[in-house]
Amino acid sequence: MKKNGKVIALLMCLITGFSITVEAQATVENKVRIYEMGNGVEVYLDQTQAQRSNELTCLFSISRDEENNQIIVTYSTTACTSATPTEIGVRDFVLQEKGLIFWDTIYSNSFCAYNEAYYSGGIIYSGPKDGKKYRAIGTHYAIVDGEEYTYISISKEV
Repeated sequence: MKKNGKVIALLMCLITGFSITVEAQATVENKVRIYEMGNGVEVYLDQTQAQRSNELTCLFSISRDEENNQIIVTYSTTACTSATPTEIGVRDFVLQEKGLIFWDTIYSNSFCAYNEAYYSGGIIYSGPKDGKKYRAIGTHYAIVDGEEYTYISISKEV
């Protein structure tokens, strides 16, 4: 009988843990606003990292807006090729919050445009916690003539 009680307790923990995870993700989704560049959002360029290869020019920026209590992440990918990419953007984008030891992913998504030489956009995360550090990671990419070019960016911590 003790074994059945442990199994039931384990199942209840798993079910409860799953529902908390789903609820936490829904709460984060409500705090994230995705935008395209040019929508009048002020970009703080103090944490900008620009990278350039023969095929891509990549810009990745993260800033903390203390006045509005927001984390602002911007990104752009530009193809430096003669042919226009069939797809260009940032994929595997994650916004992370520093836990006690490890980084916890609090938001993830991928963003792209088709048949364009340039893609840019960003997210605004509302309500970051005081005293916590945040960073963003993303893979800039472009598919040109069936060949994929990539560059991984990791922002500074804010």
